[in-house]
Amino acid sequence: MSDERIKQIRERLEAATPGPWTVLYDDGSLHGTPEEWFVNFDAHHDTTNIDREPDAAFIANAPADIAYLLERVKTLESSARLTVTELERYYRDGSHPDISPVLRAAKKAVES
Repeated sequence: MSDERIKQIRERLEAATPGPWTVLYDDGSLHGTPEEWFVNFDAHHDTTNIDREPDAAFIANAPADIAYLLERVKTLESSARLTVTELERYYRDGSHPDISPVLRAAKKAVES
């Protein structure tokens, strides 16, 4: 997992127009599937003078960015669970300092 990738995702998020964002329907309905939807910035009706390129980049990268972030969350959660298990095993015999507050905090983080 790349810190550079996280940096790029963060930059796209920060460059995008602040939300909340909404979906607008021309005739009250949305046609097709999510894979067929597209974003249309109508320059003739847009009087905001906002650069829409960062929004387009954010939207276009969203599926891959979300998939990457979900995989990263899965990896970090797995690592945290393993760490808690190993800490419990290591300190179970009682010959080590009491780290029960640390274990409780780690378990809480993993379970939430």
